[in-house]
Amino acid sequence: PQGLTLQVPITGMAAFNMSLYYDLRSPQIDLHLDQIFVQSQPVLHAFYPYFGWGGRVSFQNNQTLSNDGGLTGRIPIGLELGNSHLRGLLEVAPALKIIPALKLSVQGAIGLRYHF
Repeated sequence: PQGLTLQVPITGMAAFNMSLYYDLRSPQIDLHLDQIFVQSQPVLHAFYPYFGWGGRVSFQNNQTLSNDGGLTGRIPIGLELGNSHLRGLLEVAPALKIIPALKLSVQGAIGLRYHF
């Protein structure tokens, strides 16, 4: 899926990550909201590891919380790379779909994030 992500700092080490994704293969919109804890100083000059918890709501075929859509809890674990405002990111998130039925999965993301 293609999408946009926004990170809003709460404190020096905590932030909210919000994401909006659209999947062109099967018309689906995903909304993510995660609270993360991120290393405020880089590790090895350019790496910013983070972890947190959050949720995802999926909408598909004009239905909310259907068999194709759903409500999912997730635990994002990631790494941002870069020393400027623009950083690359790599994220893996173990996830538990709660509605409409319990299902374990692993989600992932690769992308760019701009820090204002």
